[in-house]
Amino acid sequence: MQLVNISKVLSHLNEKQIEDLIVKYYSGDKVNDLINNYNINVTPHSFYKTLPNIKFKNKICKYCKSQIIIETRVRRINDDSLEKLKCQKCNHLLTGSCDCKNCRLERKKEDRLNRKRLLSKYSKNVKPISYKTLTLYECVFLSVYLSRYYDYKARITSPLFYQSDFYNTNIGILLEEAERMIFQLFNKNILLFYSCYFTGSYPELLKRDEIDISYMFEMRFSPNFILNSNFNTPSKYEKNNIVKKITNLNYNMLKHHSIKDFAELWQHFSLVELKSCLLNELKKFYLDCEFTIEKKGNEILKDMLRVFSTAQCYSLIFASVDIAFTKYFKNILSNEEAAFSVIYFLEEEYKRAILNKLNIPHYPIDDKRIRNEINKFFFNNILKSNSLDFIMIPNETNIKLLLENIKK
Repeated sequence: MQLVNISKVLSHLNEKQIEDLIVKYYSGDKVNDLINNYNINVTPHSFYKTLPNIKFKNKICKYCKSQIIIETRVRRINDDSLEKLKCQKCNHLLTGSCDCKNCRLERKKEDRLNRKRLLSKYSKNVKPISYKTLTLYECVFLSVYLSRYYDYKARITSPLFYQSDFYNTNIGILLEEAERMIFQLFNKNILLFYSCYFTGSYPELLKRDEIDISYMFEMRFSPNFILNSNFNTPSKYEKNNIVKKITNLNYNMLKHHSIKDFAELWQHFSLVELKSCLLNELKKFYLDCEFTIEKKGNEILKDMLRVFSTAQCYSLIFASVDIAFTKYFKNILSNEEAAFSVIYFLEEEYKRAILNKLNIPHYPIDDKRIRNEINKFFFNNILKSNSLDFIMIPNETNIKLLLENIKK
């Protein structure tokens, strides 16, 4: 190191002594001891101001090419931290994470290059599409997805999964369901890769031969607006009209789908709602582990929806959870045992209701109903069911009744 701007009060010391003084000071030696030992005519309060700056001959800033000079008055500088020094001219940090102006510009440049590489890699098969080729579920999902996450300023759909409220079952559908649907729309060329939310993902994505769903939550997508064989890019006005049409979906735009399609989607949304309800109720057991509904639980819920309405299934779920919670409260079962026994009690309650032909009460429609945006949109905007979907068994017979009401 080379000392710069040595104070007059240190003029009686040689360079080696001053270096030792600096090291001792930043190693924690008491200021009064240093003043007395080195015979320095200063008060303890102003001692640090007498220390010279340090120039490092072999450390050059890669941006401004100047030698690194630091002010030793910054108390935590010592021999162990010399690699974390800043350039006093441009504020570049020599090692580690730097947020200086030049580094930010460099990262932006690299980000643009990586984005171009990824766009080239994942957009090779862009071709004209027709939104009429979408399944009923895809139409509904895309409509809600764009209406909620389409950024009219950036012209992109934002990442669905970094939104904290998405994990709330009252707002979003189950996470794996959304991942599956977005991946499905991507494979159908309806959604196109746009960029990554976290730039650190670029190197990993560039290594892969095809898109990796495990990075889905970090990725942004844009709708495919190429609608004709001339590959003409629509104007801003045309794009807005396309998005507006998708987000204002109604039954007349979907009536080419079969009764069976509507019935199956109703059953699916009811199943998702019941799973959300069950997972929400299990929170009262204060589990340390994350509870998931396995294959058997799914089959039981599906069987219930063949003979009971969603509202009646709610009643069965609450009854089975109450049985398990009572056993937990009486110390018959641990909280984990009680939670994992809920599916067993649910199956028992369901079988008992069928065997004894019990009239299961409809759970009242109130704030406890666990609905998601997709569910609400399908029943309120498309079917205009006015909550009849909650108290009716989801099957083809009843979907016909709901569709007849729309036609009237």
